[in-house]
Amino acid sequence: MKKLLLTTAALTLASAGLSAANAATVLNGQTTIRITANEDLGTRTDPLGETNEFSEVASQPVYTIMIDGDEIELSGEDVSGTLTHGGNGGGDGIAITLGDSTVNLTNFTIDYDANEIFADVSGTNLIGTVDGLSVFEFDFPDELVGDPEDAFDALDDLNLDFTFTDANLATIAAALGVEEVSGEFVIGNFATNPTAVPVPGAALLFAPVAAGLWMRRRQNAA
Repeated sequence: MKKLLLTTAALTLASAGLSAANAATVLNGQTTIRITANEDLGTRTDPLGETNEFSEVASQPVYTIMIDGDEIELSGEDVSGTLTHGGNGGGDGIAITLGDSTVNLTNFTIDYDANEIFADVSGTNLIGTVDGLSVFEFDFPDELVGDPEDAFDALDDLNLDFTFTDANLATIAAALGVEEVSGEFVIGNFATNPTAVPVPGAALLFAPVAAGLWMRRRQNAA
């Protein structure tokens, strides 16, 4: 049996607003995802649903997924609440392929209370779809940079590493048709930009530029 070491990703979230301890309603926005581990893992990633691909701005695949909504809140140094993704009909996400096996991760929910990312999981080696599975986990920093006024400010340019959750490694391994999965490998980076006001779909035309600027900021900071 093949063995696969999978790890985690740096997730940047630039997010939704509110004044301290008051929940802000998120109407839409987008999350940019940069996959960095395909070459090391021997995997391939592809967009699902209405996920947009802008891989020409980097050497690794870059995707944007629309945010559906929900609420987040800033209280002191902590951000709580959730951001949901999926698109109008659901199904937006990313497919990870290893050999003849593919796992589909769709309808992401970033949960700041649990510090986990949930997704609907289906794949070549799974029967049906596992809804709302906790697939990734991340550590939120103990201290935020500067003195953020709201959740938009707190999450702007915030980079968060994430890993597969230990409790569900067996499900991910089964979906990919491998014997073992480990949560120690960086998969990529997420940068999330929710908004409390409606944003026209045409704004996605600027996603390649935004993704490029975001990656250049990370490279300059390294």
